[in-house]
This record gives sequence, structure tokens and C-alpha cells, in this order.
Amino acid sequence: MSSHDIVVPVLWVLLGVVVTGMLAMLRGLPKKWVDTWIEDRFKSKQDELNRTHQERLSQLNHEYQTKLEAVRSEIQRTFNRVSKVHEKEYEVLPEAWFLLQTAFGTSSNVMNGFMHYIRFATMSDPELDEFLATQPFSDTQRQHIRDTPSPDAKQAMYFKAAEATGHDQMMETQRVLRNYVIAKSVFMSKKVFEGFDAVSLKLIQVNTRFDSKDEALKGEAYQLFADLQKDIEALLTTIQSRLYVDGA
Repeated sequence: MSSHDIVVPVLWVLLGVVVTGMLAMLRGLPKKWVDTWIEDRFKSKQDELNRTHQERLSQLNHEYQTKLEAVRSEIQRTFNRVSKVHEKEYEVLPEAWFLLQTAFGTSSNVMNGFMHYIRFATMSDPELDEFLATQPFSDTQRQHIRDTPSPDAKQAMYFKAAEATGHDQMMETQRVLRNYVIAKSVFMSKKVFEGFDAVSLKLIQVNTRFDSKDEALKGEAYQLFADLQKDIEALLTTIQSRLYVDGA
């Protein structure tokens, strides 16, 4: 029998003794200690999961708050821009409407011949000078009226000067209206701007035809002017819908 044949069985016997001893020790451990060890291991894992979960929640909440603040800031900036435009609109529309009424009224007065008969026969020279100083005539026109001898001739000269000045006033009020509408169009809605634009252009057409020597063109001027009143009424409705809340 060789030494190998003796050693191997001995080693197996020793290994069996060690394993048996370890099993005996494990069986001898108190159940409470085992349970505590298991609970501690479970709690440790649970705490680790909770920490990871909480960190992820904190990160998500931070990202959400950041995005929410960005959206709020953008909404506020947009609201501020819209508010400023609307505030300006409340200034622009009444002024544009006033200029439109001025241009329309001036054209109406000139086209309908709203000129006064003046009692030149009863005026003294100082009274005549005082009266002429109130009229929007040129110095040359005023002098021609002074130099005209008869009251009837003075009246005719006065009407001629008034008509020429009235035409200039028509042109000027229409120019002021159109320039204002174009300059302030950025503060008008598309529909309001188109309304003002159409009306101001039609006023220019009225003035151009009325100033013509062709009676047919003058007739067109009066027809355009009559149609213009309907356009102005429609524009007024549009403006009111922009400036006032229904039922307010």
C-alpha cells in the first residue's frame, strides 16, 4: 500500500469533520441573530434604493421647475409685449379716428360749399382787416379782397379764396391722416389698418376728382364721397370691437 492510498482517506475524514463542525455551529446560532442579520441586510438595501429614488425624484423635480420657470418667463414676456401693443393701440386708434373725421369734415365743407356770406358793405376798413386776419388766406388773397371795390366783388373774391384754401386744407388733412395711418400701422390689427388705408385712399380719389375741371369727374367725386360714409361706419364698428369688450 502506498502513502497516497493512506493520505487521501484521511483528508476526506478531516474534511467531513470540519464540515460537520461548521454545520453544528450554524445550527447552534441563535435564531434571533439570524433574523436580525437578514433584517439589517434588507434594511440596508431598502435604504439604498430609497436614497437612489429620492435623488432621482429631486433631479426630476429640479428639471421640471427649471422648465416651468422658463415657460412662465416666456409667457410673461409675451404677455408684456401684447399688453404694450394693446396700450399703444388705445392711443393710436382714437387719434387716427380724429384725423379721419377732420379730413372727412374738411372735404364735406369744401364740396358742399359751406361758406358764409359776409356783410362787406357794412364793414369799416379796420373791421375788414380784423376779419381777414381770422381767415386762412395768404397775404396776397387778403390784399386782393381789400383792393376789390364793391361788396359783391369782395364776396366773390372771398368765395374764390375760400375755395382755393379749402382745397389746400383737404389735401393737407388727407396727407396728415395717411401718413399717421402708415406710421402707426404696426399698432393696428390687419382689419383696422386695411379699413383706414381704404378710406384714406378713397378720400384722395375724392379730392383729385373734385379738383378737376371735368364735370363728370366732379360727379364721380360726390358719388365716391357718398359711398365713403358707409365705409367709415363699417370702420367705426371694427374700431369699437377692438377698443371695447362686448357688453362692457
